[in-house]
This record gives sequence, structure tokens and C-alpha cells, in this order.
Amino acid sequence: MPSETNNNKRDRRIFKKMVTIFFLILFLPLLCISQNRNDNLIVSKGIGFNQIVEILLDNGYNIDKIDSNYKTLKTEYKKLCSDCIPEIMLEVRVKDSIAFMKGKWRSNGGLIGNVLSGNNDYMYFDIMNEKQKVPKQCFSEMDKIAKLFSNDITYSKQ
Repeated sequence: MPSETNNNKRDRRIFKKMVTIFFLILFLPLLCISQNRNDNLIVSKGIGFNQIVEILLDNGYNIDKIDSNYKTLKTEYKKLCSDCIPEIMLEVRVKDSIAFMKGKWRSNGGLIGNVLSGNNDYMYFDIMNEKQKVPKQCFSEMDKIAKLFSNDITYSKQ
């Protein structure tokens, strides 16, 4: 009989550990803030609309449209870097000191694309966290700006 109670105690301890591990595996990812593939919305907490406008202007963005009543803005397209083709545009909405930022990037394919297509038309894409080089660079730029807004950041897919 004593061995049965020892076995039962041991089994209960093992069961409790298994339950604890199960819940850690299940809920730990929810506690971690990370960028996931195809995330296209960055949420920054604890910032005002005027601060966002100043940060964007200080970082070389020109404001295309702004609505101070609804606290929304859209930047003009800006070259991602001095020697590259893609351009990005950011859209920001602030509500209750929380900024919601998404964006678009465009490219016309550069000199080769223009010669092959015979026109200067742009292709437009949503900025998303993707594996390919250019989309990832665009998302990194948007993320860099968001981190200037606040350290309290979350990422999601809209």
C-alpha cells in the first residue's frame, strides 16, 4: 500500500508539471510581442498626434494629407534610400494616444522596367513584414519610424 500512495503522489506531481508546461506552451506566445510574417499594422502607445507629425517631418517625410480633427495623416511617397528605386508612403491615425500606422510602397522597376514596359507606371504594394528583400526593407523603415513614436509597440495584420 505505501508504494501505491507514493506512486499516486509521483503521478500527481508529473501531471501538474505536464499541465504547467502545456499552459506555458499555449499562452507564452501571446505574451511575447513579435513581428509575424505579413504583419502590416504597427500600433504605438503613448504618443500624441502633433508629436507624430514632428517626428515624420524631422525624418524627411512630407505630409500629403492631414486631418487634425480625426487625427489622421498620409505622407507623400519618399525614396526608401538614396540609391534604390522603391518609395514608401505612411498612413497614421491617432486615437486616445495610440498611433496606428500602415503604409504602401511603390516601384516602377527602374530604368530596365521603364525600357521594357515603355512607360513610367508604378506598381503599388502594401507594406508587410515579408521575407523578400524590398518588402522587408520597407517594413523595417516603417518599424524604425514607429520605434521613434514609442517603445510600447505591437504588430498585427489588418
